[in-house]
Amino acid sequence: MMFVDYATARSHIAAGTLKALGVAALTPRPELPGVPPVAAVPGLAGFEAWPWQGFVVPAKTPDAVIVKLRDTYVAAVADPVVRQKVIDAGAELLDHVAVDAHGAGGDQRLRLAA
Repeated sequence: MMFVDYATARSHIAAGTLKALGVAALTPRPELPGVPPVAAVPGLAGFEAWPWQGFVVPAKTPDAVIVKLRDTYVAAVADPVVRQKVIDAGAELLDHVAVDAHGAGGDQRLRLAA
């Protein structure tokens, strides 16, 4: 048993070579009908885990460059064609943009440490 993101596993699930036992979201996912959330298991209420990606830049990158990268990303994922391509790839876009990676994922790290 392992956790893997849906974008990676979906072709294997569709081919029948991998069976989804649960989703790590708090609610069932429409792309996996009949697969319950792990949070539905007694003793695991509130369980949730999400893969995330981000951009990194060298420490001394000028703020103007960072803002330009962020604004370009925000504009791209706001484009309905781009959004649909991401969804079609099996990923989900969250409407969250972190400026400082030190804060990104911090709440999840704290929950995992508990």
